[in-house]
Amino acid sequence: MQGTLYRQLTGTGNLYSRINHNHLLARIGLNCQLEGRLQEAEVYYLESLALCRQLNRETENAFTGTALACSCERMGDICLAGERLQEAERYHREGLELRRQLWEEARSLEAKRFLAVSCEKMAQVYGRTARADEALECYEESLELFQQLAQEAGTAESHDDLASIYYEISLLLPTRTGRRMRKEACRIWERLAQACPDAPQYAYKLRMARK
Repeated sequence: MQGTLYRQLTGTGNLYSRINHNHLLARIGLNCQLEGRLQEAEVYYLESLALCRQLNRETENAFTGTALACSCERMGDICLAGERLQEAERYHREGLELRRQLWEEARSLEAKRFLAVSCEKMAQVYGRTARADEALECYEESLELFQQLAQEAGTAESHDDLASIYYEISLLLPTRTGRRMRKEACRIWERLAQACPDAPQYAYKLRMARK
């Protein structure tokens, strides 16, 4: 079925059509993932990953590198959800290496945010494998990047990202430092809830963090 769909959509199999096919695979995989059909999602994500690798080998640039990083991260998330921790680490490590390279090349706010999120994902993998020191190291790098983004972008979203990483670190550190991190997360979400009354997610996150 997938092969038939591919031929119908791509025809000549040129670069543009293969990129469109990859987008389709990723969207279908995401829909499956959101519906809890992880095995089906993995089928589409693996096909997408293979295609992204091929595209990046043939035309290595920021676009194909970003697509490959996204594909690695999707597979890492699927493996982490299925408790396949070694595979999750391998995929997220590859994604992180790609994100570092893309950040070095672009030095854009978008590339910096993707790197921060990738560090966060790697920290989550380490946390699940009881490697607290390595998790904290990745969280600290992610925190530094999100702090820079909050200053440089100054958007509600960038401050929400910062609050989220403070809160995640607080869960890893049941110490005075961890309590300080949670307090900082709550402070940011409280400010966002007041500034953005039409965005109820900030008030919700604040309530959850205070429990």
